[in-house]
Amino acid sequence: MDPEKEALNLRVVKLHDKEAQNLLFVGTFTVVYKFDSANSSWEKMPIQGPLFFYTRHQDPKVLDYGAAFLVLNQHKPEDLFIRLVKPSAFLDIPSIESQIDDKFVMIKLPDGTIHSFWFANPEESKNLHSAMSKWLSES
Repeated sequence: MDPEKEALNLRVVKLHDKEAQNLLFVGTFTVVYKFDSANSSWEKMPIQGPLFFYTRHQDPKVLDYGAAFLVLNQHKPEDLFIRLVKPSAFLDIPSIESQIDDKFVMIKLPDGTIHSFWFANPEESKNLHSAMSKWLSES
């Protein structure tokens, strides 16, 4: 990514999350879905727009969220903000699961919530999934 564009995107993200540190992925446009386990169906959420996956500043003395997703909603004032903690057997933090299916990236959070991000460009799906896998594998 162009360094100037990356710096601008990071400034935009910091307006919403002052702890943002480093962009790992920027998606031009995504539509967010949430899995309704009661009905075993996907529900389209009223959230769509650019998606940012980034690391956050961490205080080593406290459990903190090491990364986050931010979708800047183009249709309503409510954005989607999901903070992520790396799994830890020592701290009994369950794993974050992710799966890719063509234009969708699905994530299952430790609380059981399942979100799916749809991208018009399948390459963005692959890039997000790759960035998440890399972040999860780093110590």
